[in-house]
Amino acid sequence: MKKFTYLLLFLLLITSVSAFTLVKGEELIVMEPSNEDLYVVAGQAQVNAPIEGDLFVFGGDVTVNSLVTGDILIGAGNIVVNNKVVGNIIANGGNIEILGDVTGDITANGGNIEIKSEKVVGNIHVNGGAFSVSSEITGDIKYKGGDFILDSIVEGNVKAYAQDIKLTENAQISGNLEYSTKSIPTLERNQIKGELTKKDKYKSGKKHKIFYKKILFLIFALIVAFAMPKFSDNAASKIKSDFWKVFLIGLITLIAFPFIMLFLIITIIGIPFAILFALLFALAVCFGIIFSALFLGRLILKKQHIVWAMLLGIILFLVLLHVPVIWWIVKCLAIVLGIGSIIMVFFKK
Repeated sequence: MKKFTYLLLFLLLITSVSAFTLVKGEELIVMEPSNEDLYVVAGQAQVNAPIEGDLFVFGGDVTVNSLVTGDILIGAGNIVVNNKVVGNIIANGGNIEILGDVTGDITANGGNIEIKSEKVVGNIHVNGGAFSVSSEITGDIKYKGGDFILDSIVEGNVKAYAQDIKLTENAQISGNLEYSTKSIPTLERNQIKGELTKKDKYKSGKKHKIFYKKILFLIFALIVAFAMPKFSDNAASKIKSDFWKVFLIGLITLIAFPFIMLFLIITIIGIPFAILFALLFALAVCFGIIFSALFLGRLILKKQHIVWAMLLGIILFLVLLHVPVIWWIVKCLAIVLGIGSIIMVFFKK
């Protein structure tokens, strides 16, 4: 239980006060049904028992084989949902495959996304490298990214801003199609019952740019893990061994920063130092978030290579930023702990 303490504390700080169950392990198979919210954190995770609440899964490879009557929030490298989901799905990962029916909405960000269930009742919002749909969609589809393939009936509207768009012979859109593409789309006008609108210029869109920024941040974090393995692990270890001390140092530094900047600017001669200090502080915030994410990853992948722990930690952090209301708490906590850990390691406190 001792090694679970910090992960549990972190989740308690960033989640609501509603009842939930937390299970954790490097390779985990959930076999016991749950009538409350379930949090699963693992390197490889399978959920094989019915969940009568919301399901939160963070890991490297995640497979959901059972019925979920609430919402699903997943962050993983590979994601497969094989059974029905009564609520909404929010998925962030490399490869995302949804085979079960979904009553609510689907929001997905990833490299390759496939929706191959019989029916999705809600709306679909996707940002990714490639997206294919072979499910009957009752709601609307909005996609921004690379290749888009529609192989089913959509009762609502479709907005696709993609590099390439293809409607197969099975595709039918009851509503409108608004699209923008770099290439000539593969479609027939009689496949769209509503209006067909072409945008003059292809653009990835704000959400698509945000997605790629997250990918770049992930790559940068992995580079940090490769280039600074000892310092990174020491910073993450400091958070675990001296959690409240790290938190206090980080908080004091964060509060003191604007006053130090004001003092340097007022002195006029200190303006160059203020600029340098601001740049160093910005770097500390960036690296601090990375080390806080590694701390999360190390709670799960304690003995694995630092790169795998960093990868899992970043995925956890990015997914938690999509949770309504608490995302700002997650971000602030990561910044405070990260800055505190850097100071403690740098000055060897």
